[in-house]
Amino acid sequence: MTRFIIILGLLIFSQKSLNAQVNIHLETIELEDTSDSDIYIYGSFNNWIPGDSLYLLTEDELNPGKYSIRLPESIILPIEFKFNRGSAYKVEANAAGAMIPNRSIETTGDYTFFISNWEDKPSIKKKYLAKIRVRDIPDNPGKNETIYVIGNFNNWDIGDKTFELNRSRTDLWEIDIPFGRDTFLYKFHRGNWESMEGKINGRARGNRAILTNEWINDYLSLDKIESWEDVHGSILNPYSIILGIAGLFCLFVSLILILKIPQLKKMGSILLIWLFILGIGLICRAIMFNRLAFHNYPKLFVIPGLLAFYGFPLYVLFTKDFLKLKVNWKKSWSIYMFIPAIIWTLYLMRFIFMANQELINFIAEDKFAPIHYMMGVTAFIFNLPILIILKQLSKKKSSLKDKELLRKKRLIINTLSWFLTVSVTLLGTVVLLGAYFFSIGEVNTELRMILDFLTDLIWVLIGFSAIALGVFTIFLPKVFSGSVMTQVIREFDIPKIEPVPTDDKKETELQGQILRYMEVEKPYLDAKLSLGSLAEQLDISSHQLSKIINDDFQKNFNDFINTYRIEEFKRIIISGEHPNLTLISYGYMVGFNSKSSFNRSFKRITGKTPGDFFSSVQKH
Repeated sequence: MTRFIIILGLLIFSQKSLNAQVNIHLETIELEDTSDSDIYIYGSFNNWIPGDSLYLLTEDELNPGKYSIRLPESIILPIEFKFNRGSAYKVEANAAGAMIPNRSIETTGDYTFFISNWEDKPSIKKKYLAKIRVRDIPDNPGKNETIYVIGNFNNWDIGDKTFELNRSRTDLWEIDIPFGRDTFLYKFHRGNWESMEGKINGRARGNRAILTNEWINDYLSLDKIESWEDVHGSILNPYSIILGIAGLFCLFVSLILILKIPQLKKMGSILLIWLFILGIGLICRAIMFNRLAFHNYPKLFVIPGLLAFYGFPLYVLFTKDFLKLKVNWKKSWSIYMFIPAIIWTLYLMRFIFMANQELINFIAEDKFAPIHYMMGVTAFIFNLPILIILKQLSKKKSSLKDKELLRKKRLIINTLSWFLTVSVTLLGTVVLLGAYFFSIGEVNTELRMILDFLTDLIWVLIGFSAIALGVFTIFLPKVFSGSVMTQVIREFDIPKIEPVPTDDKKETELQGQILRYMEVEKPYLDAKLSLGSLAEQLDISSHQLSKIINDDFQKNFNDFINTYRIEEFKRIIISGEHPNLTLISYGYMVGFNSKSSFNRSFKRITGKTPGDFFSSVQKH
């Protein structure tokens, strides 16, 4: 037992010793004079003795400018320290060459630091000068708060309060920052990462930049702070609310469709997937305007643009099945349409395995912008011909015999096509403007705002189209269940009234005149309609009308008229018009003058009763 306790104690002690290590990694600016380039750490643990050989950092042979050291385990934490080059006069400084506060370490672990400058190296800080001037800032949370600059000149150290903007006039904040790099990257903040400046819509903005050249040493930058992430970076803005509501509505309708898949079959499955993808894309786009959501779940940033590649192919498949179009369609075509989506999915998978902070920096530094632009170019090149094909496809003949049902379905497709046409047009505008801006070598804040506005407008249109699709799905269920309704229609199908062909040109014209009048004017809705009154309306003799109906249409007058009445009755029931009427009321509405004549005529012409048809339609 004693031996076990001793061994356990040794294990605990060894583990504690292992965890008690402090590893320090350092990156510093390149020194022109390397005669005294050795770097030491000194501080409270060695009585602030500079150049102490026990605390000499080791330079990485493969990566010059990068150093490291493991502090002795005997050092008691916490500690305060600084870096030096062997002398108290050769101490690290900020980017402007000024003294910085002591650094500190309170717990064990790995730490990485960056040295922006040295107090004894004024030549480094005088290479270039950035004259930062801010013309305006948001009123909220107030113009009297302290504003700082952060950037690659101080290794994005959010705790460095050296670079505070001075308010020289009522509407001007300014600071001069010496720097020694070819590219000066920076952003404004109010003291922490949460209060970084954002775009006009509150989202994280990319880094500002000053590019140097060999002819100029001083650079003046006139900036405007459009928003603060912690104030304006919220999903509670009109744009995000529209997208959020549209996305949630799509997911809600998707849940409803899950229960109805057995009825909707293939078309319903396509619609379900389409609405689900729209919902996820819209919600991800909306919540990415929230600062906390973006910083906690930055990988959601890549989803909306990716899902857009799946939307159009699904829309094509949906249109074909929804309208029951008669087209020669190879199964391989359905796969080919998803090739761009698959390629971009595989490419963007690399960001799934990227660390959150690394991805945030990648996006914030506008490194994702070229990827987004290429996705837009690909989407435009891919979707434009598909849109043209859709226009032609929707005009193809349909196997649906119910003209009213087909009319409503085409109305839905045309409505969705309008949204998609405008969206593709705007996408093309974004692509062309982006190409122009990049060709002139400048994409300033105003130009970027135009591109962002057009992109946001595209997503608003997608949101409204998603809402429209969801509304159609919920409030016109019979239209979407047309594949089942067609079976009902076929059970009660009536041969179409068509005349017997004749060589008599005058008689053929009279046949056409009668059919057009019946379809347009609908005289059969009048319960008192007679052979004589119809002949008078057509301006022909009763004898001539009777002869044409009997000989050319192969029907007597009553069956001829009642066939139109029954077709009108079926149309009203299928379309859902006047849902609160009784069955006989529908009969009176279409021109029958009694219940018995209604039932008798319907049974003789269709073989079933009006009640049978009404029940079949209601069941579906």
